[in-house]
Amino acid sequence: MFLSNLFSRFRKDRRGNVVLMFAGTLMVMSLISAGAIEMHRRSLAAAQMQKAADAAALAGKRQQVVAQSQASLLGKVLTPGAAQAEGEKAAKAVFEAAMAESKNFGTTAITPALKWNTDGSLSVSVESYYQMVTGTFLPADFAKLGVRATANYATALPTEVAMVLDTTSSMFQKDGRPDTRFTLMRNAAKKFAHQLFNAAQTNNDPNMIRISVIPWATSVNVLGAAPLAADFTGDAPVVSLPDKGSLVQVSSPINQSKDVTFKDSDFAPVKWRGCISGTKEPAAYNVNAGGSPFEPLLVRPAPIVDLDMTEGPLKNTPVYSCTCTSTTEVPCSGGGGGTQGFHRLIEKAVPQISSAAFLFDKGSSKQGAPPVDNAQCFTCTSESCGTTMQKVPDCTGSKVTKVPYCYWYGNYGHRNSYNKVAFACTDQWSGCYEKGKAPKASLTAPACVADPNEPAARSGAVAWCPQYYQTNATMWETQVEIAGPNLNCPMPMLGLSGNRKQVIETLDRLSPVPGGTHADVGLRWGIRSLSDAKKWTTMFGLTKDPATFKSGANKVMVLITDGENEQAVDFPGYWGCNDIAGANAVGCTGSPDAAELDSKMQSWCTAIRDTYGVTIYAVAVNISNVAAVNKLRTCTGDASRVFGVDAADLNAVLGGIAAKVVAMRLTN
Repeated sequence: MFLSNLFSRFRKDRRGNVVLMFAGTLMVMSLISAGAIEMHRRSLAAAQMQKAADAAALAGKRQQVVAQSQASLLGKVLTPGAAQAEGEKAAKAVFEAAMAESKNFGTTAITPALKWNTDGSLSVSVESYYQMVTGTFLPADFAKLGVRATANYATALPTEVAMVLDTTSSMFQKDGRPDTRFTLMRNAAKKFAHQLFNAAQTNNDPNMIRISVIPWATSVNVLGAAPLAADFTGDAPVVSLPDKGSLVQVSSPINQSKDVTFKDSDFAPVKWRGCISGTKEPAAYNVNAGGSPFEPLLVRPAPIVDLDMTEGPLKNTPVYSCTCTSTTEVPCSGGGGGTQGFHRLIEKAVPQISSAAFLFDKGSSKQGAPPVDNAQCFTCTSESCGTTMQKVPDCTGSKVTKVPYCYWYGNYGHRNSYNKVAFACTDQWSGCYEKGKAPKASLTAPACVADPNEPAARSGAVAWCPQYYQTNATMWETQVEIAGPNLNCPMPMLGLSGNRKQVIETLDRLSPVPGGTHADVGLRWGIRSLSDAKKWTTMFGLTKDPATFKSGANKVMVLITDGENEQAVDFPGYWGCNDIAGANAVGCTGSPDAAELDSKMQSWCTAIRDTYGVTIYAVAVNISNVAAVNKLRTCTGDASRVFGVDAADLNAVLGGIAAKVVAMRLTN
């Protein structure tokens, strides 16, 4: 109001001194406005120049050390001056690239001044003028900027990183890309590991970095190898593998007989592959609390069903029957046990195999053929019914003969279809047959598995289960269903290892797992891999203990998942399972629901973050559910450490996390 009245009086006043006063006021206000604009632009320009100087100093120092390290590995001698020259070249290139992003300095080339200090650090000093837009109002020196950055490596702290990776079947979706989420995650995880090992190699400190790898779904696999001696060498371009992984087994797994009680005969015709149950674990969210001993996770085969076969003489009998006179085409349903089943993995495998390749002919009446999504099925819309006299068997009072049924197709993926032992059986259904024509056990169901990670099966010692009455499959990509006592067992975990090649090999062997999503299982074993408690160092086969929690060491956990917690169905996981198919799945009892699994996850997150002082990063891959991403934010305790991304962005996200984990010290 005051300014409004003031300008009103100026406008009405005709005296000359008022005009001069008004002109002076306008000049002052113009200077104030110009100053405000230029202060903002100057701040942006200074920030850009400082960022460029920081990046240049870091790049120059890193390249100087890398040049020396590479020469040493090759048995060559590189003079300090030559190494510094390479560092300066890198620093200038990075500075120029960073400054090219700014529009505040025009096209004038800006050259930084570089200086190597006695402590080995590199200082970058820059002076230049940014371009003012209101230069006529302000002195030229206002545009002069000067920044300085000094880069050196901080004292290397023991850095321990647990990579907790979701390997559930939903990770094998493509989302319209050539590669699945899983392949992109594996590649990004390998680049992440290389980035950490490269930094450790540059620091030339064998204690700089160790990485554990914890693949999880509804359980974890403890039959990993003992970590090898630290060796940071072996940087190489990342090569994509099929989703099935390398299929290279752990050559010398840790003997877990003291911690897991099991019988080989329970897992015949193959061996226990290493997954465990948590049914003996106490409720406390304590890193040192664990089953003693653990129970092995066993997915038992469906029981052999004896069918009732009866037979009697033919007899004229009135029979009521209907004939379909009109049909309509409808989508088929079933197959694969829903989102958790492996029938759907055929559509997610690499190379892609069309599910249509495994269908029977349209309209086939072959019994036991499960429907597959996208097949063409038919339903009757009208029918003609009536009673006719027919000769049918009279089985009233007949003797019942029980014949084993060939359970080869797994009840649409909800059942474990492998056979523990070979047995004689029939593929015909039970019922009343004409005397002398009742089916006999004329076929043989072989002892078989259908899991590409069972070494015995892949070597031919144990047959693959027949798929839908077709010939035995020999490759994972052509296997419609998966079966076996280790059906939903992920690949083995790896304890803290400073051996680059071992970590990469562990990531390469990851493969798909059906059954559900239990993030708490991955989290609890991730923190155990970082613990110096004797129980866990022995179980992980460590010869060098991890640092004690909150002792000053840098401890980090990176959780990558693409789904919400799911109750285990059909196949028992860490906490059991819930039998939704209603066909007496063996061992399906006691699984917590999604709400309880969420509670377990958050309790472990709190313990990891607050009790043990571990920094948690969470990466949500292609999760559109906002509530699910928010749960991860709660887990980390810091929204800046949660990333909701498309799988194609995993390289950038994990690269940023790696940079934070092994950041160098900057002093200005």
